[in-house]
Amino acid sequence: MAHNMQHTILYVLSSIFLFSCYSPTDRIGCVVLQKADSLMKCCPDSALLLLGSVEKPDALLKADQAYYALLLTQAEDKNYIRHTTDSLIRVAVRYYDARKDVARRMKSHYYLARVCQDMDSLSVAVREFMIANQMAEKIKDSVFTYLSVANLGHILKEHDLLDEADLFYRQAEEIAALGNDSLYLGITLLNRAEISIMKGEKYYSEAEKRLLHALRIARDVSNIQVEQSVVGTLGALYSNMERYNDVIKWEQYYLSAQPDSLKKFGSFLNLGDAFYHLGQSDSAFYYLSKSALSPNYYTKAGSYKRLGGLAEKESLLIESLHWKDSCLVYTNLSASLPRPVEVVTSLKKIINEQSIEYYKYLAQWQWWVIVFIFIIGSGFFVYFTYRYKQSRSQLLTQFEKRFLNEKEQLNRKETTIQELQKVITECEGDHAKVLLLKKQLDDVYVERDKLFNQLLHALPIFQKLVLLLEKNRELEISKTLIDDKMWKAVVEELNSITENFTIRLTDKYSILNKDDLLFCCLLKMGFGYSDIACFCGRTLSMMYKRRNSIVDKMRLEDRSLLDTYMRLF
Repeated sequence: MAHNMQHTILYVLSSIFLFSCYSPTDRIGCVVLQKADSLMKCCPDSALLLLGSVEKPDALLKADQAYYALLLTQAEDKNYIRHTTDSLIRVAVRYYDARKDVARRMKSHYYLARVCQDMDSLSVAVREFMIANQMAEKIKDSVFTYLSVANLGHILKEHDLLDEADLFYRQAEEIAALGNDSLYLGITLLNRAEISIMKGEKYYSEAEKRLLHALRIARDVSNIQVEQSVVGTLGALYSNMERYNDVIKWEQYYLSAQPDSLKKFGSFLNLGDAFYHLGQSDSAFYYLSKSALSPNYYTKAGSYKRLGGLAEKESLLIESLHWKDSCLVYTNLSASLPRPVEVVTSLKKIINEQSIEYYKYLAQWQWWVIVFIFIIGSGFFVYFTYRYKQSRSQLLTQFEKRFLNEKEQLNRKETTIQELQKVITECEGDHAKVLLLKKQLDDVYVERDKLFNQLLHALPIFQKLVLLLEKNRELEISKTLIDDKMWKAVVEELNSITENFTIRLTDKYSILNKDDLLFCCLLKMGFGYSDIACFCGRTLSMMYKRRNSIVDKMRLEDRSLLDTYMRLF
């Protein structure tokens, strides 16, 4: 790697030397910057070294000065050099804020956020990360979108704003999953698991699933650093879950793989605590003594607490009091280092303001979308309503024409029947001719009945009655009966195709009441006695009694002829 880096730098410097023979100074700087940019992703250390070779960056053109400021800050960040001033990156921010280069503008705000994060100016960092995130989303740069939301999640997690932090890490997880970036996904799962642990016992199972998933990813991509972090966090989780055998398994694995001695103190504490609960006092004392050397007050306090418990079990009262006093001292010291309230309040305020701005922006767009959809929908509604009415009008016109045509044919058949009956009466002596005329009359009756049935079935009220009959037959109780509105429709529509059937009937038989007329209308329409009983909510025997009553009022000779009489009337 070092050999390749030397070759790369030698190549770049040689190119610059050759190019300098016929190029001005500012052009040389531009070549260096472009080459440094191309090396930034794969060889950030080479990029930093190359940028350091630029003499008098103030002599560069303004565009190159801004480019140089952005690249140098980026190179330092990628080489884990802590930022101590924001003066350099602000050169890039001021320049690109006045230009249309959204990609570099986004990067300048992102690295300003990173500088402010290193300088503990967290409120500014959060604002700048949010600005960078919006721009990254705009140009669909998934890498910087991920980095922005992941850094926001990290800052909020460090200040115990767990729900807000998890919201950003959830976005980061979605971005990593969509981009098939296993490493970023593993890191995000690790952070979300840590948040779940911090939330408490209710979220431990959720944390375990994420950690095991992150561990598989870390091993698949052979990333030792992420694997070590996941293993250490698993040990801490199982310590909280009181699964002490699992604590020993994972923490010992962590210690064997972790080269950084400062990162081992937490594992020493977890192992000491596990052995303490398992009753293995010697092992517990060994690891707790090691963890007590930690520079971290929280780790020291936990170590001394367990050491005090061990001494008390062994009836070593003086040692027990000593350890407990030490625990109290470091507990008080750790309590004296709380998260600054004003910082947490400020971060909450920024997040809330950003959420409000986002929802205002979203609401504004939603309003325009709703208006647009309403206009389009109204247009479609008007169009389809017009087409429906037009189509319905055409259908009604066709139906009315057909109805009127069939009615006219029916009237002609009635006229033909009357004429044939008159001729038959006049030809009583001529049996052969009468027989022939009666045959013609029967044919006309058949044609008339066919036309009548076609007209009858086309009536809306007839169709409603058929549906009502089917419904009532399915229901044993709560049947729907013919009401006054339906009765009025029966009379009006039946009269329209029968030359005022009910008027002629009442003129001839004025003794018939309303129920008698309804009974006769339903017979005229072809319904049987059981159908009529279902319509009226009565028994079949009551329908036969109604028939007999009507026959008596009409003084018909045969009760069974009422159906035929009504059909021919």
